[in-house]
Amino acid sequence: MTLTLKFFVGLGLITLALGAAVPKRAPVDDEESMHPHLPRSARARTSSEEATQAYWHAASKQLLREKLSHVRNTNRAKNIILFLGDGMGLATLAAARSYIGGEEQKLSFEEFPFTGLSKVYSVDKIVPDSACTSTSYLCGGKANYGTIGVNGHVLRGDCQAMGQCQQSCVLPGQVGYGQRKGGRTGHHHSRDPCSPSGVYAHTADRE
Repeated sequence: MTLTLKFFVGLGLITLALGAAVPKRAPVDDEESMHPHLPRSARARTSSEEATQAYWHAASKQLLREKLSHVRNTNRAKNIILFLGDGMGLATLAAARSYIGGEEQKLSFEEFPFTGLSKVYSVDKIVPDSACTSTSYLCGGKANYGTIGVNGHVLRGDCQAMGQCQQSCVLPGQVGYGQRKGGRTGHHHSRDPCSPSGVYAHTADRE
């Protein structure tokens, strides 16, 4: 046996001996390592029914039956109340469901008969701010980043453009429409003052 071969054989024996002496590592809980702050109940999966195909077939059929049997309410609405969750995208909803017990849970408004998605962007930017998005859902039109209650002809900080176009650049708000129809209106905010600003403001700069 050559010296080189003896070296590698000896190295292999040492490696085997060390491996046997080191205790085995406990299995890693991926859910716990990725989401250490979630309650234990939110990470637990105790339903054995979900492991079967029959469970998912039955759940799908039940959902279809509920949707097909739904009777639309055609009465005239007395009030419209808009609840806005700031930054409440699909990822945020998934995180909330995981927190309350798991992705299979439903938030209260996910039980509504109708839901929809919206594309959130401004006229001049991919990622908008709360000023131009306020304009979108309270005035019914997209605007440039940092502007409120005006259309895309007005760039942020361009007060001169507002003076030139005057009322043609102003987007009338939905609240104003309700007031003109004799309705009572109001708003309340607890965080970002720009989120409700589309109710009353028309300006080239949120600042």
